[in-house]
Amino acid sequence: EKKGFRFSLLNYTYGTNGIPVTTPNIVNLIDTLQIRKDLFKAKLQQTDAVIVFMHWGAEYQDAPNRAQKELAQFCLNNGATLVVGAHPHVLQPMQWNKEKNQLVAYSLGNFVSGQQSRYRDGGAMLWVEFEKQMSSDSVSSVRIKNASYELAWVYRNNEVPKKYFILPMKEFEQDTLLINNPAIVDRMKEFAVDSRSLYKKNIDIDESDRMAFETSYFKILLTTSSDSITIMDTTANIGFYGLYPEPEKDSLINWTTGKFYDREIAIEALHQIKSSTRYNDARLIWYYWDKRMEELSSGK
Repeated sequence: EKKGFRFSLLNYTYGTNGIPVTTPNIVNLIDTLQIRKDLFKAKLQQTDAVIVFMHWGAEYQDAPNRAQKELAQFCLNNGATLVVGAHPHVLQPMQWNKEKNQLVAYSLGNFVSGQQSRYRDGGAMLWVEFEKQMSSDSVSSVRIKNASYELAWVYRNNEVPKKYFILPMKEFEQDTLLINNPAIVDRMKEFAVDSRSLYKKNIDIDESDRMAFETSYFKILLTTSSDSITIMDTTANIGFYGLYPEPEKDSLINWTTGKFYDREIAIEALHQIKSSTRYNDARLIWYYWDKRMEELSSGK
């Protein structure tokens, strides 16, 4: 239950790839009799919407098979509002039936994965907005107000073992800092073209114009010091961009500027600081979900 909305979440799988299910673990295998019972039970709990997650389909196929379509329709006919699928490791189309208030996303592809071949090196995030309406007799009903998708590409930094970055496509497809290898840039753009071409088959679900500003930003690292005295003789340029301490190990302090959400503006600020202040070794740092990831550029 969240913000006045009550959801029921159900999940099922075709199997476990031969892994035995031992107590106390529980795995819900796809069984239409059990699914019907679970959906009926969910409705008795006065839920606003039932979301069914399915682990189904054939691997590496960009279209749902007959079994997926029939099972999705079975869930919708028995009370589900959303059916969201996984397992094919590639994207499959989405459909929103506005009249019936039902939505199916057959496969969201790979979100975090070591698979780097074409079509398998990324996925999509599904954004669904619900609204609750009250009738004149105070009976509430919940409907899907908006639905969209956001592509995400998996960037693997091969210089650091098992280090992966999930990059929202809208924000990073024009990136000039994080990825400077032309071959990797081409792969990312290829994923974007392939995915948008496939999603032309969607029904009433378009790409989101949302920019994930809060997830990714940049700061300029000016210097690292053991005290605040050496940083106080700042200039107007530093003051304009802001000045903030970040604790570092061994009682050291990293002194940085404020946040930049635009990479090109951050680069311009870096050049200005390096050319007009004593911080000619300043560096640009990338943060993701408020976690410092890595230094991207010296600005030289």
